[in-house]
Amino acid sequence: MLDRRDFWKCRRGPQNFVDTPPHDFQNQCGRFEPEALSACPLMIWDAVVIRLPCLVLVCVAGFAAVAQAGQPGNVLSLIQQRLTSGAKRPAPPAVRPQASAQIASRVANITDVVIGDQQGVTYLGTAIWREEGLLAWHDGRDDGIWICQLDPDTGELHPANGKGTFIGYAAPFVGDIFLRQFLGLGEFGTNNGPEWGASQQGLNLYLTTVDDAGVYQQSKCELDTFPALELEAVTAGGNVHRFSNLATQSLSDPQARVAYYEVPLDFGKFSPATVVQPPFWKFDELSEPQHPIPLELFSFNGPRWIRNTPSLTTFLKDENETIQVAEFNTETLETKFITTGPEQHNEAEVIVDPDTNLPRFMTCIEDDRAIAVYELIAGEWVKQNVVYPNLAPKFAGRPIVVLAVKPFVLRGELFFFYNAFIGDSFFDVANPVEIYLGSADGTVNQPLTSGPGFTFRLNPQYYIGTQDNKVFLYYYTSLPLRFLVDFGRYHRLSFTID
Repeated sequence: MLDRRDFWKCRRGPQNFVDTPPHDFQNQCGRFEPEALSACPLMIWDAVVIRLPCLVLVCVAGFAAVAQAGQPGNVLSLIQQRLTSGAKRPAPPAVRPQASAQIASRVANITDVVIGDQQGVTYLGTAIWREEGLLAWHDGRDDGIWICQLDPDTGELHPANGKGTFIGYAAPFVGDIFLRQFLGLGEFGTNNGPEWGASQQGLNLYLTTVDDAGVYQQSKCELDTFPALELEAVTAGGNVHRFSNLATQSLSDPQARVAYYEVPLDFGKFSPATVVQPPFWKFDELSEPQHPIPLELFSFNGPRWIRNTPSLTTFLKDENETIQVAEFNTETLETKFITTGPEQHNEAEVIVDPDTNLPRFMTCIEDDRAIAVYELIAGEWVKQNVVYPNLAPKFAGRPIVVLAVKPFVLRGELFFFYNAFIGDSFFDVANPVEIYLGSADGTVNQPLTSGPGFTFRLNPQYYIGTQDNKVFLYYYTSLPLRFLVDFGRYHRLSFTID
Protein backbone atom coordinates (compact mmCIF):
# COMPACT_ATOMS: atom_id res chain seq x y z
CA MET A 1 0.00 0.00 0.00
CA LEU A 2 1.25 3.48 -0.81
CA ASP A 3 2.08 5.69 2.12
CA ARG A 4 0.61 9.17 2.38
CA ARG A 5 3.72 11.28 1.98
CA ASP A 6 3.92 14.25 -0.32
CA PHE A 7 5.67 13.22 -3.53
CA TRP A 8 7.88 15.46 -5.64
CA LYS A 9 9.02 14.76 -9.19
CA CYS A 10 12.26 16.55 -9.99
CA ARG A 11 12.79 17.49 -13.64
CA ARG A 12 16.37 16.30 -13.66
CA GLY A 13 19.39 15.99 -11.44
CA PRO A 14 20.58 13.48 -8.87
CA GLN A 15 17.79 14.33 -6.41
CA ASN A 16 15.20 12.45 -8.47
CA PHE A 17 12.03 11.60 -6.54
CA VAL A 18 12.15 12.74 -2.94
CA ASP A 19 9.77 13.68 -0.15
CA THR A 20 10.99 17.26 0.15
CA PRO A 21 13.40 18.53 -2.49
CA PRO A 22 16.32 20.78 -1.50
CA HIS A 23 15.64 24.48 -1.64
CA ASP A 24 17.83 24.93 -4.72
CA PHE A 25 15.69 22.47 -6.66
CA GLN A 26 12.27 23.83 -5.73
CA ASN A 27 11.93 25.51 -9.13
CA GLN A 28 12.70 22.26 -10.96
CA CYS A 29 10.21 20.04 -9.17
CA GLY A 30 6.48 19.49 -9.21
CA ARG A 31 4.63 18.66 -6.00
CA PHE A 32 1.99 15.96 -5.81
CA GLU A 33 -0.48 16.68 -3.00
CA PRO A 34 -1.72 13.63 -1.04
CA GLU A 35 -5.28 14.74 -1.69
CA ALA A 36 -4.64 14.80 -5.44
CA LEU A 37 -3.11 11.36 -5.33
CA SER A 38 -5.93 9.88 -3.30
CA ALA A 39 -8.54 11.44 -5.59
CA CYS A 40 -7.13 9.64 -8.61
CA PRO A 41 -7.81 5.94 -9.03
CA LEU A 42 -4.76 3.70 -8.89
CA MET A 43 -3.82 0.88 -11.20
CA ILE A 44 -0.95 -1.54 -10.69
CA TRP A 45 0.51 -2.73 -13.97
CA ASP A 46 3.84 -4.40 -14.63
CA ALA A 47 5.17 -3.37 -11.21
CA VAL A 48 4.50 0.31 -11.88
CA VAL A 49 1.92 2.44 -10.09
CA ILE A 50 -0.29 4.37 -12.50
CA ARG A 51 -2.43 7.27 -11.31
CA LEU A 52 -5.31 7.62 -13.73
CA PRO A 53 -6.54 11.09 -14.74
CA CYS A 54 -9.16 12.73 -12.56
CA LEU A 55 -11.87 15.06 -13.82
CA VAL A 56 -11.75 17.23 -10.70
CA LEU A 57 -8.08 17.56 -9.90
CA VAL A 58 -5.19 17.91 -12.31
CA CYS A 59 -3.02 14.98 -11.33
CA VAL A 60 0.18 14.20 -13.20
CA ALA A 61 1.60 10.71 -12.89
CA GLY A 62 4.28 10.55 -10.20
CA PHE A 63 6.59 7.85 -9.02
CA ALA A 64 7.10 6.92 -5.37
CA ALA A 65 10.56 5.59 -5.96
CA VAL A 66 14.09 6.86 -5.59
CA ALA A 67 16.36 6.07 -8.52
CA GLN A 68 19.62 4.73 -7.23
CA ALA A 69 22.70 6.44 -8.59
CA GLY A 70 24.89 4.00 -10.49
CA GLN A 71 28.63 4.05 -10.42
CA PRO A 72 30.30 4.82 -13.74
CA GLY A 73 32.15 1.77 -14.98
CA ASN A 74 34.72 1.06 -17.64
CA VAL A 75 32.32 -0.13 -20.33
CA LEU A 76 34.03 1.95 -23.00
CA SER A 77 37.58 0.92 -22.21
CA LEU A 78 37.29 -2.19 -24.39
CA ILE A 79 36.65 -0.12 -27.51
CA GLN A 80 38.73 2.99 -26.78
CA GLN A 81 41.50 2.05 -29.20
CA ARG A 82 39.12 1.26 -32.04
CA LEU A 83 37.34 4.56 -31.66
CA THR A 84 40.42 6.51 -32.64
CA SER A 85 41.28 4.61 -36.01
CA GLY A 86 -2.66 14.57 -43.93
CA ALA A 87 -3.54 11.72 -46.25
CA LYS A 88 -6.72 9.70 -45.53
CA ARG A 89 -6.29 6.08 -44.71
CA PRO A 90 -7.94 3.68 -47.14
CA ALA A 91 -9.99 0.68 -46.12
CA PRO A 92 -8.05 -2.36 -44.87
CA PRO A 93 -6.73 -4.51 -47.72
CA ALA A 94 -8.85 -7.40 -48.87
CA VAL A 95 -5.86 -9.74 -49.09
CA ARG A 96 -4.87 -11.17 -45.73
CA PRO A 97 -1.53 -12.81 -44.87
CA GLN A 98 -1.12 -16.51 -44.36
CA ALA A 99 -1.97 -17.95 -40.98
CA SER A 100 0.86 -17.80 -38.47
CA ALA A 101 1.07 -21.59 -38.14
CA GLN A 102 1.83 -21.91 -41.84
CA ILE A 103 4.75 -19.49 -41.94
CA ALA A 104 6.31 -19.56 -38.49
CA SER A 105 8.36 -22.75 -38.84
CA ARG A 106 11.64 -20.88 -39.57
CA VAL A 107 11.61 -19.14 -36.17
CA ALA A 108 12.37 -21.14 -33.03
CA ASN A 109 13.67 -20.94 -29.45
CA ILE A 110 11.73 -17.78 -28.60
CA THR A 111 12.39 -16.58 -25.05
CA ASP A 112 11.31 -13.33 -23.42
CA VAL A 113 12.73 -12.22 -20.06
CA VAL A 114 12.60 -9.04 -18.01
CA ILE A 115 16.02 -7.46 -17.52
CA GLY A 116 17.61 -4.49 -15.78
CA ASP A 117 16.65 -2.70 -12.58
CA GLN A 118 12.85 -2.57 -12.51
CA GLN A 119 12.53 -0.75 -9.21
CA GLY A 120 14.41 2.53 -9.65
CA VAL A 121 14.99 2.76 -13.42
CA THR A 122 12.83 3.31 -16.49
CA TYR A 123 14.53 2.34 -19.77
CA LEU A 124 13.45 4.58 -22.66
CA GLY A 125 14.72 5.66 -26.07
CA THR A 126 17.28 2.89 -26.35
CA ALA A 127 19.81 2.76 -29.20
CA ILE A 128 22.35 0.02 -29.99
CA TRP A 129 25.74 0.43 -31.65
CA ARG A 130 25.85 -3.11 -32.98
CA GLU A 131 29.47 -3.22 -34.11
CA GLU A 132 30.61 -2.97 -30.50
CA GLY A 133 27.54 -4.23 -28.67
CA LEU A 134 26.86 -0.94 -26.88
CA LEU A 135 23.43 0.01 -25.57
CA ALA A 136 22.64 3.69 -24.90
CA TRP A 137 19.45 4.52 -23.06
CA HIS A 138 17.43 7.29 -21.43
CA ASP A 139 16.37 6.86 -17.81
CA GLY A 140 12.80 8.13 -17.69
CA ARG A 141 13.03 8.65 -13.92
CA ASP A 142 15.65 11.42 -13.97
CA ASP A 143 16.48 11.92 -17.70
CA GLY A 144 20.00 10.57 -17.26
CA ILE A 145 21.77 9.02 -20.27
CA TRP A 146 23.76 5.82 -19.77
CA ILE A 147 25.80 3.34 -21.83
CA CYS A 148 26.31 -0.34 -21.08
CA GLN A 149 27.78 -3.38 -22.82
CA LEU A 150 25.75 -6.20 -24.35
CA ASP A 151 27.09 -9.71 -23.90
CA PRO A 152 27.53 -11.17 -27.43
CA ASP A 153 26.76 -14.71 -26.22
CA THR A 154 23.83 -14.17 -23.86
CA GLY A 155 22.59 -10.66 -24.69
CA GLU A 156 22.77 -9.71 -21.00
CA LEU A 157 23.44 -6.14 -19.87
CA HIS A 158 26.81 -5.40 -18.29
CA PRO A 159 26.39 -4.17 -15.64
CA ALA A 160 23.03 -5.79 -14.99
CA ASN A 161 21.22 -2.49 -14.34
CA GLY A 162 22.61 -0.92 -17.53
CA LYS A 163 24.42 1.86 -15.68
CA GLY A 164 27.89 1.29 -17.04
CA THR A 165 29.00 4.78 -18.09
CA PHE A 166 27.10 7.96 -17.31
CA ILE A 167 26.97 10.48 -20.18
CA GLY A 168 24.88 13.36 -18.82
CA TYR A 169 21.33 14.63 -18.45
CA ALA A 170 18.98 15.05 -21.40
CA ALA A 171 15.75 16.90 -22.09
CA PRO A 172 12.62 15.08 -20.85
CA PHE A 173 11.64 12.08 -22.94
CA VAL A 174 7.93 12.24 -22.13
CA GLY A 175 7.39 15.71 -20.68
CA ASP A 176 4.19 16.96 -19.10
CA ILE A 177 1.80 15.47 -21.64
CA PHE A 178 -1.34 16.18 -19.64
CA LEU A 179 -0.52 19.85 -19.04
CA ARG A 180 0.64 20.53 -22.57
CA GLN A 181 -2.37 18.92 -24.20
CA PHE A 182 -4.91 20.94 -22.21
CA LEU A 183 -3.09 24.07 -21.13
CA GLY A 184 0.02 24.38 -23.28
CA LEU A 185 2.13 24.42 -20.10
CA GLY A 186 4.93 22.29 -18.72
CA GLU A 187 7.88 20.61 -20.35
CA PHE A 188 7.86 19.45 -23.94
CA GLY A 189 8.74 15.76 -24.33
CA THR A 190 11.20 14.92 -27.11
CA ASN A 191 10.02 11.27 -27.38
CA ASN A 192 13.51 10.42 -28.60
CA GLY A 193 16.48 9.10 -26.69
CA PRO A 194 20.20 9.11 -27.46
CA GLU A 195 21.40 8.29 -30.99
CA TRP A 196 24.72 6.95 -32.22
CA GLY A 197 26.82 8.71 -34.84
CA ALA A 198 30.21 7.97 -36.40
CA SER A 199 32.82 9.60 -38.63
CA GLN A 200 36.60 9.67 -39.04
CA GLN A 201 36.66 11.48 -35.69
CA GLY A 202 35.29 8.39 -33.94
CA LEU A 203 32.10 7.18 -32.32
CA ASN A 204 29.86 9.81 -30.72
CA LEU A 205 26.59 9.80 -28.84
CA TYR A 206 24.06 12.54 -29.67
CA LEU A 207 21.25 13.74 -27.44
CA THR A 208 18.87 16.62 -26.84
CA THR A 209 19.85 18.65 -23.78
CA VAL A 210 18.47 21.70 -21.94
CA ASP A 211 20.58 24.87 -21.85
CA ASP A 212 20.65 27.42 -19.01
CA ALA A 213 17.73 29.29 -20.55
CA GLY A 214 15.55 26.16 -20.62
CA VAL A 215 15.86 25.79 -24.42
CA TYR A 216 16.35 22.33 -25.93
CA GLN A 217 19.61 22.02 -27.87
CA GLN A 218 21.58 19.37 -29.75
CA SER A 219 24.67 18.01 -27.99
CA LYS A 220 27.21 15.27 -28.46
CA CYS A 221 29.60 13.20 -26.38
CA GLU A 222 32.85 12.14 -28.06
CA LEU A 223 33.51 8.66 -26.76
CA ASP A 224 37.14 8.54 -27.86
CA THR A 225 37.86 10.96 -24.99
CA PHE A 226 36.98 8.22 -22.47
CA PRO A 227 37.28 8.28 -19.49
CA ALA A 228 37.14 12.10 -19.50
CA LEU A 229 33.69 12.26 -21.11
CA GLU A 230 31.76 15.51 -21.37
CA LEU A 231 28.90 16.94 -23.39
CA GLU A 232 29.66 19.39 -26.20
CA ALA A 233 27.05 21.75 -27.67
CA VAL A 234 26.18 21.33 -31.34
CA THR A 235 23.51 24.06 -31.32
CA ALA A 236 23.01 27.07 -29.06
CA GLY A 237 20.78 30.12 -28.61
CA GLY A 238 17.68 30.88 -30.64
CA ASN A 239 14.01 31.02 -29.75
CA VAL A 240 13.10 27.43 -30.71
CA HIS A 241 13.48 24.00 -29.17
CA ARG A 242 15.71 21.67 -31.22
CA PHE A 243 15.23 17.94 -30.79
CA SER A 244 15.65 14.56 -32.50
CA ASN A 245 19.51 14.35 -32.56
CA LEU A 246 19.78 11.92 -35.48
CA ALA A 247 23.38 11.63 -36.70
CA THR A 248 25.10 10.08 -39.71
CA GLN A 249 26.97 6.80 -39.28
CA SER A 250 29.82 6.79 -41.76
CA LEU A 251 33.36 6.10 -40.62
CA SER A 252 34.68 7.43 -43.93
CA ASP A 253 33.19 10.92 -43.45
CA PRO A 254 35.60 13.55 -42.09
CA GLN A 255 32.81 14.93 -39.91
CA ALA A 256 29.39 13.69 -38.80
CA ARG A 257 26.12 15.43 -39.64
CA VAL A 258 23.15 15.71 -37.29
CA ALA A 259 19.48 16.24 -38.23
CA TYR A 260 16.84 17.69 -35.93
CA TYR A 261 13.41 19.30 -35.72
CA GLU A 262 12.58 22.77 -34.44
CA VAL A 263 9.43 23.87 -32.59
CA PRO A 264 8.57 27.21 -30.96
CA LEU A 265 9.31 27.69 -27.27
CA ASP A 266 5.59 28.11 -26.58
CA PHE A 267 4.77 24.90 -28.44
CA GLY A 268 1.66 23.52 -26.76
CA LYS A 269 -0.68 20.91 -28.14
CA PHE A 270 0.95 18.34 -30.38
CA SER A 271 0.40 18.92 -34.07
CA PRO A 272 2.34 17.25 -36.87
CA ALA A 273 1.99 20.47 -38.86
CA THR A 274 4.02 22.29 -36.21
CA VAL A 275 7.08 20.06 -36.41
CA VAL A 276 7.14 19.72 -40.18
CA GLN A 277 8.35 23.30 -40.70
CA PRO A 278 11.04 22.10 -41.71
CA PRO A 279 13.73 19.91 -40.11
CA PHE A 280 17.37 20.93 -40.39
CA TRP A 281 20.79 19.36 -40.62
CA LYS A 282 24.27 20.61 -39.89
CA PHE A 283 27.79 19.35 -39.34
CA ASP A 284 28.21 18.49 -35.68
CA GLU A 285 30.23 21.56 -34.67
CA LEU A 286 28.70 24.57 -32.97
CA SER A 287 30.19 27.01 -35.49
CA GLU A 288 28.65 25.26 -38.50
CA PRO A 289 25.46 26.71 -40.09
CA GLN A 290 22.22 24.76 -40.30
CA HIS A 291 20.49 23.84 -43.55
CA PRO A 292 16.83 22.91 -44.22
CA ILE A 293 15.70 19.41 -45.14
CA PRO A 294 12.79 19.26 -47.62
CA LEU A 295 9.85 17.54 -45.93
CA GLU A 296 6.08 17.57 -46.51
CA LEU A 297 4.91 14.88 -44.08
CA PHE A 298 5.83 14.45 -40.44
CA SER A 299 6.89 10.89 -39.64
CA PHE A 300 7.90 9.50 -36.26
CA ASN A 301 10.62 7.49 -37.98
CA GLY A 302 12.02 10.04 -40.37
CA PRO A 303 13.79 11.61 -42.05
CA ARG A 304 16.53 9.00 -41.66
CA TRP A 305 20.16 9.09 -42.74
CA ILE A 306 21.25 6.48 -45.27
CA ARG A 307 24.29 4.91 -43.70
CA ASN A 308 27.70 5.56 -45.28
CA THR A 309 26.24 8.29 -47.50
CA PRO A 310 25.55 12.05 -47.16
CA SER A 311 21.88 11.43 -48.02
CA LEU A 312 18.72 10.85 -46.04
CA THR A 313 15.19 9.70 -46.73
CA THR A 314 12.41 12.26 -46.59
CA PHE A 315 8.75 12.50 -47.60
CA LEU A 316 7.54 14.72 -50.43
CA LYS A 317 4.42 15.09 -52.57
CA ASP A 318 4.49 13.98 -56.20
CA GLU A 319 2.52 15.60 -59.02
CA ASN A 320 -0.63 13.84 -57.77
CA GLU A 321 -0.25 15.19 -54.21
CA THR A 322 0.67 11.69 -53.01
CA ILE A 323 3.34 11.42 -50.33
CA GLN A 324 6.35 9.48 -51.60
CA VAL A 325 9.71 8.51 -50.14
CA ALA A 326 12.50 10.63 -51.59
CA GLU A 327 16.27 10.70 -51.19
CA PHE A 328 17.83 14.07 -50.36
CA ASN A 329 21.59 14.47 -50.86
CA THR A 330 23.01 17.03 -48.43
CA GLU A 331 26.10 17.58 -50.59
CA THR A 332 24.54 18.07 -54.03
CA LEU A 333 21.14 19.24 -52.63
CA GLU A 334 19.48 16.98 -55.20
CA THR A 335 16.21 15.21 -54.41
CA LYS A 336 15.14 11.98 -56.09
CA PHE A 337 11.88 10.06 -55.58
CA ILE A 338 12.32 6.46 -54.49
CA THR A 339 8.70 5.31 -54.41
CA THR A 340 5.85 5.83 -56.88
CA GLY A 341 2.22 4.82 -57.14
CA PRO A 342 -1.07 5.78 -55.49
CA GLU A 343 -0.14 4.70 -51.94
CA GLN A 344 0.85 7.20 -49.25
CA HIS A 345 4.32 6.40 -47.92
CA ASN A 346 6.08 7.09 -44.62
CA GLU A 347 8.57 5.67 -42.12
CA ALA A 348 11.29 4.75 -44.61
CA GLU A 349 14.57 3.20 -43.50
CA VAL A 350 17.48 2.04 -45.64
CA ILE A 351 19.65 -0.84 -44.45
CA VAL A 352 23.16 -1.58 -45.73
CA ASP A 353 24.54 -4.94 -46.77
CA PRO A 354 26.89 -6.05 -43.94
CA ASP A 355 29.30 -7.52 -46.48
CA THR A 356 29.71 -4.35 -48.57
CA ASN A 357 28.55 -1.60 -46.15
CA LEU A 358 26.58 -0.14 -49.05
CA PRO A 359 22.82 0.54 -49.16
CA ARG A 360 20.90 -2.53 -50.32
CA PHE A 361 17.35 -2.70 -48.90
CA MET A 362 14.67 -0.23 -47.86
CA THR A 363 11.43 -0.72 -45.99
CA CYS A 364 8.60 1.81 -45.79
CA ILE A 365 4.95 1.85 -44.79
CA GLU A 366 2.18 2.10 -47.36
CA ASP A 367 -1.10 3.74 -46.33
CA ASP A 368 -0.30 2.91 -42.68
CA ARG A 369 -1.41 -0.64 -43.47
CA ALA A 370 1.43 -2.60 -45.08
CA ILE A 371 5.22 -2.84 -45.33
CA ALA A 372 6.79 -2.32 -48.74
CA VAL A 373 10.21 -3.86 -49.40
CA TYR A 374 12.64 -2.35 -51.91
CA GLU A 375 16.06 -3.47 -53.15
CA LEU A 376 18.73 -1.31 -54.76
CA ILE A 377 19.53 -2.92 -58.12
CA ALA A 378 21.89 -1.27 -60.62
CA GLY A 379 21.46 2.08 -58.92
CA GLU A 380 17.64 2.01 -58.90
CA TRP A 381 15.27 1.16 -56.07
CA VAL A 382 13.03 -1.74 -57.16
CA LYS A 383 9.92 -2.75 -55.25
CA GLN A 384 10.16 -6.44 -54.36
CA ASN A 385 7.19 -7.19 -52.12
CA VAL A 386 4.40 -5.85 -49.92
CA VAL A 387 3.87 -7.57 -46.58
CA TYR A 388 0.64 -7.16 -44.61
CA PRO A 389 0.59 -7.50 -40.81
CA ASN A 390 -0.21 -10.94 -39.50
CA LEU A 391 -3.25 -10.13 -37.40
CA ALA A 392 -6.96 -9.80 -38.05
CA PRO A 393 -9.56 -7.39 -36.64
CA LYS A 394 -11.90 -8.89 -34.08
CA PHE A 395 -14.72 -6.70 -35.35
CA ALA A 396 -15.64 -5.86 -38.94
CA GLY A 397 -14.43 -2.51 -40.16
CA ARG A 398 -11.67 -2.09 -37.57
CA PRO A 399 -8.48 -0.96 -39.34
CA ILE A 400 -5.04 -2.46 -38.82
CA VAL A 401 -2.20 0.02 -38.38
CA VAL A 402 1.54 -0.64 -38.84
CA LEU A 403 4.35 1.47 -37.42
CA ALA A 404 7.98 1.41 -36.27
CA VAL A 405 9.43 -0.93 -38.93
CA LYS A 406 13.05 -1.89 -38.13
CA PRO A 407 14.84 -3.75 -40.96
CA PHE A 408 17.96 -5.90 -40.53
CA VAL A 409 20.00 -8.30 -42.65
CA LEU A 410 20.84 -11.77 -41.39
CA ARG A 411 23.03 -14.04 -43.56
CA GLY A 412 22.21 -11.94 -46.62
CA GLU A 413 18.43 -12.03 -46.11
CA LEU A 414 16.23 -9.08 -45.16
CA PHE A 415 14.03 -9.31 -42.08
CA PHE A 416 12.20 -6.61 -40.16
CA PHE A 417 10.45 -6.01 -36.87
CA TYR A 418 7.28 -3.98 -36.78
CA ASN A 419 4.58 -2.86 -34.38
CA ALA A 420 0.94 -3.40 -35.29
CA PHE A 421 -2.37 -2.76 -33.62
CA ILE A 422 -6.09 -2.67 -34.37
CA GLY A 423 -7.96 0.62 -34.13
CA ASP A 424 -8.18 4.15 -35.47
CA SER A 425 -5.84 5.62 -32.88
CA PHE A 426 -2.50 4.72 -31.33
CA PHE A 427 -4.25 5.42 -28.02
CA ASP A 428 -6.98 2.83 -28.51
CA VAL A 429 -6.47 1.20 -25.12
CA ALA A 430 -8.66 -1.84 -25.82
CA ASN A 431 -6.08 -3.45 -28.11
CA PRO A 432 -2.43 -4.21 -27.39
CA VAL A 433 0.43 -3.06 -29.58
CA GLU A 434 2.61 -6.11 -30.23
CA ILE A 435 5.97 -6.70 -31.92
CA TYR A 436 6.04 -8.81 -35.09
CA LEU A 437 8.81 -10.33 -37.20
CA GLY A 438 8.58 -10.39 -40.99
CA SER A 439 10.81 -11.24 -43.93
CA ALA A 440 11.12 -9.72 -47.36
CA ASP A 441 9.89 -12.88 -49.09
CA GLY A 442 6.98 -13.40 -46.69
CA THR A 443 8.16 -16.78 -45.39
CA VAL A 444 8.35 -15.25 -41.91
CA ASN A 445 5.50 -13.11 -40.61
CA GLN A 446 4.48 -13.75 -37.02
CA PRO A 447 4.00 -12.09 -33.63
CA LEU A 448 6.93 -12.27 -31.24
CA THR A 449 5.01 -10.92 -28.27
CA SER A 450 1.51 -11.55 -27.04
CA GLY A 451 -0.40 -10.25 -24.07
CA PRO A 452 -3.59 -8.68 -22.81
CA GLY A 453 -5.01 -5.40 -23.98
CA PHE A 454 -3.97 -2.13 -22.44
CA THR A 455 -0.27 -2.76 -23.09
CA PHE A 456 2.17 -1.42 -25.66
CA ARG A 457 5.46 -3.12 -26.49
CA LEU A 458 7.62 -0.45 -28.04
CA ASN A 459 10.99 0.57 -29.49
CA PRO A 460 12.30 -2.82 -30.64
CA GLN A 461 16.10 -2.71 -30.98
CA TYR A 462 18.01 -5.72 -32.27
CA TYR A 463 21.49 -7.11 -31.69
CA ILE A 464 23.21 -10.07 -33.36
CA GLY A 465 26.00 -11.52 -31.27
CA THR A 466 28.33 -14.45 -31.81
CA GLN A 467 25.71 -16.80 -33.31
CA ASP A 468 24.83 -15.80 -36.85
CA ASN A 469 21.30 -17.24 -36.62
CA LYS A 470 20.37 -15.88 -33.17
CA VAL A 471 18.83 -12.46 -32.69
CA PHE A 472 18.39 -10.51 -29.46
CA LEU A 473 15.53 -8.03 -29.35
CA TYR A 474 15.20 -5.37 -26.64
CA TYR A 475 11.97 -3.48 -25.97
CA TYR A 476 10.00 -1.82 -23.18
CA THR A 477 6.35 -1.97 -22.18
CA SER A 478 4.13 1.05 -21.83
CA LEU A 479 0.56 1.97 -20.96
CA PRO A 480 -1.50 3.57 -23.75
CA LEU A 481 -2.85 6.51 -21.77
CA ARG A 482 -3.14 9.56 -23.95
CA PHE A 483 -2.53 12.13 -21.24
CA LEU A 484 -0.61 10.17 -18.63
CA VAL A 485 2.30 8.08 -19.79
CA ASP A 486 4.11 5.68 -17.50
CA PHE A 487 6.46 2.91 -18.54
CA GLY A 488 6.76 -0.63 -17.37
CA ARG A 489 9.49 -3.19 -17.77
CA TYR A 490 12.49 -3.63 -20.03
CA HIS A 491 12.64 -6.95 -21.91
CA ARG A 492 15.14 -9.03 -23.82
CA LEU A 493 13.58 -11.38 -26.34
CA SER A 494 15.71 -13.86 -28.26
CA PHE A 495 15.05 -16.32 -31.07
CA THR A 496 16.76 -18.22 -33.87
CA ILE A 497 16.01 -18.23 -37.61
CA ASP A 498 16.89 -21.22 -39.77
